[in-house]
This record gives sequence, C-alpha cells and structure tokens, in this order.
Amino acid sequence: MASQSLSLEAVVVTHSHEDAGGHLALFHQHNIPSWTYELTNQYLLEKGETPAQHTFIDSAWIVPEMIEVFYPGPGHTLDNSVVWVKKHNLLFGGCFIREQATHSLGYTAEGDVRAWPESVSRVTEYFPEVQRVVPGHGKVGDAALLSHTRELALKMLP
Repeated sequence: MASQSLSLEAVVVTHSHEDAGGHLALFHQHNIPSWTYELTNQYLLEKGETPAQHTFIDSAWIVPEMIEVFYPGPGHTLDNSVVWVKKHNLLFGGCFIREQATHSLGYTAEGDVRAWPESVSRVTEYFPEVQRVVPGHGKVGDAALLSHTRELALKMLP
C-alpha cells in the first residue's frame, strides 16, 4: 500500500475551551491559519489565549464549496460551532454533539441547555445531507448523533 501524506492547511476552533481553542499560537508559528466564530475569538482574548486569525458571524466557507463553518446557536457553550466537509457529508460537531454511548450532556456551566435542542435542529436543517458525525469526544456516528444530542438536551428541560 502506498504511503499518503497529509498537510494541515487550516485550523478551525469550535469553541473557546482548552480542548478546542487552546494553543493557537503553535499553529500560527507554522503559518497555519485559524478560523473561529467571532464570539469564540472574544472569549479567547478574554482568557488571555491567542485568538484565531479569521472570524465568521453565521457561516463561512473555509475552502470554497468544500469546508464550511456554521454557528447554530448556543448549546455546550454560548459560542459552539460546527464544521462541514461537503464532499464527504461529514460534520465535525465538537463538544456540541454528544456520542451515542453517553446519557449526559457533559459540562454545561458555560452553555445554554434551553437553547441547545433548537441549535441542534438548526444544524439538521442547514446540513440535511449529513451522513457521518464526529463528536468532540467519543465514537464517530451517523446523523442519529444529532437527534440523540437534541433528545438529551430536551430531557434536561423542566
């Protein structure tokens, strides 16, 4: 089998927590551009972290017609966003999307559980062709991870 090499062309920060937005300076030292939602950049700056070099408001194509970032609304955090890889119908959900095996929303202190179900619905509406979903933690799944996450959030509502 022939060896394939990959090169990192850009970094997308899906929210301001350490597991998503930490250490951007390292990427910048290697001339790797970074993108994030504008509120995430504000939070990174407030925390004394290196901000991303590029921001977006609602959505943006990082690579035209190939890779898109989207802010669906609050959930895990107030600033969580998702990344869409169109060619593969693949969604990187970050910590906003939960793996199938979990029965918990995880850490919610900096999020908005009330808004979370509607935010997940926006992802489903915006990307109806999703086939594979990569959660922030845990196993990759299919589009059922979106409805699973939405149901977990709905169960948390009074």
